[in-house]
Amino acid sequence: NGGTVSLAIEATSGTYMLTGAATGGPTDLCVPDPSVGQPHARLLLSGRRIGLEDLGTPGGTFIDGARLLPEHGPRDIRAVRSVRLGTV
Repeated sequence: NGGTVSLAIEATSGTYMLTGAATGGPTDLCVPDPSVGQPHARLLLSGRRIGLEDLGTPGGTFIDGARLLPEHGPRDIRAVRSVRLGTV
């Protein structure tokens, strides 16, 4: 609906799958919207670094308005202002 979602993660390492539907996995972060793929992107944590990797879904992953493609690999998102998955 055009709102903003904030995500707080207390872990210092790990890999999380951003997905459009809950699959019951302990490391799935569900964004229930038809424009978000299953899975859509990968969130990577290592120490103070936070990375985001697009998995090639049609809806796309955007960092500060620029499209992230699978061939870009993981991108550091600590200093970004916005992340969009599909239309969310």
